[in-house]
Amino acid sequence: MAAFDPEPTFEGGAYHPTLPNGRISGTLRVSHSGLTFTSTRGTIVLPLSGLNMEEGGASNRLLFFRHPSQPDWSVYTAEKSLLRHPCFSHDRTITQQKGQMRKHRWLRWAFAALFILGIPLGLWLSKGPAVKVIARSVPVSWEEKLGDLAFEEITKNGRLIEDAALSKQLETLVQPLVKGVNSGRYTFKFHIIEETDMNAFALPGGNVAIHSGLLLRADSPEEVLGVLAHEIAHVTQQHGVRNVIESAGLFLILQAFLGNAEGMAAIAVNGSQALMRLKFSRDHERNADETGWNYLLAADINPKGMISMFEKLEREHEERKKKAGAMGGIEAPDFLSTHPDVKERIVVLQAKLAKLDRKAGFTTIDLNFKEFQNNLRNRLSKKTETKPDPKP
Repeated sequence: MAAFDPEPTFEGGAYHPTLPNGRISGTLRVSHSGLTFTSTRGTIVLPLSGLNMEEGGASNRLLFFRHPSQPDWSVYTAEKSLLRHPCFSHDRTITQQKGQMRKHRWLRWAFAALFILGIPLGLWLSKGPAVKVIARSVPVSWEEKLGDLAFEEITKNGRLIEDAALSKQLETLVQPLVKGVNSGRYTFKFHIIEETDMNAFALPGGNVAIHSGLLLRADSPEEVLGVLAHEIAHVTQQHGVRNVIESAGLFLILQAFLGNAEGMAAIAVNGSQALMRLKFSRDHERNADETGWNYLLAADINPKGMISMFEKLEREHEERKKKAGAMGGIEAPDFLSTHPDVKERIVVLQAKLAKLDRKAGFTTIDLNFKEFQNNLRNRLSKKTETKPDPKP
């Protein structure tokens, strides 16, 4: 009998932005040290702890592996026997992911069978729990494609602020919150957009944008982080993806259940356009408040900042109403126009704050916030000075 190879080799490949055509072929090995990918360009190791895996490709025939320590790498193989390697059986998170993949596979085939039999599930599948299950079966690479396309469209007007010093300060600001979120699925990328209104938004896949107006009118880093926690929750709870699925209807749902990620990627272009038009439901907003609040507490950030920023946004809305007067039409701040029932939500958050065991002693954000705001003002003023004069 042939001896068992403790580290069998599996054919596969990898994606990375620096590779020719973005991808390269190679081999994979599994050991206690991690998942090792070897190619003509060298070797990378994805640790087993924290490893994220998902099915993808046409009919979900491929296995994709990613790890937060190597955020730009995506390793894949068609040899699913790799999952039977003994090293995978010792990691609880990997075992749970394998169980989820089996569950989604069963759901896809069950749906296909029922659809073929002619059971009218279309209406049911376009709503609620089913859409949530479908969204979870979407590869993170598709979410990233959807979000990147939408972000490219939003920022094509040249309002994106690209400044190394500001980016470093912004990273210092958001890092405690990102640790509190502790997402193994998403890699968040934060951007500043030159806009005077108080707004922020997050797109599927992890692009998070903050308007300069919100940063400059905040009184503390905790107020900014309160808004960002809410926006990040929209990503982790997949509210945008679920909106696109519901908007696209049964066709996209069929794509998800039948595992055709390539077909879904083709829809991402239209989906990104729909993403910018769709607003979140009241249930999604309440869910983002609740989830964002919990992220703040997990990060030991004072959640009162979320309340005070929402109150500030509501006051601005009231001021605009007064100024509108007889002119007609009430123009709400963008953040409020896409986030309804703020008064009601403030009351809910105030009740949550009252129930907290402590009201102080939270982690202090290691950032000179006033200096950050001054640097942003200086950057905006320089950008204005360098704008070319309009043509006569």
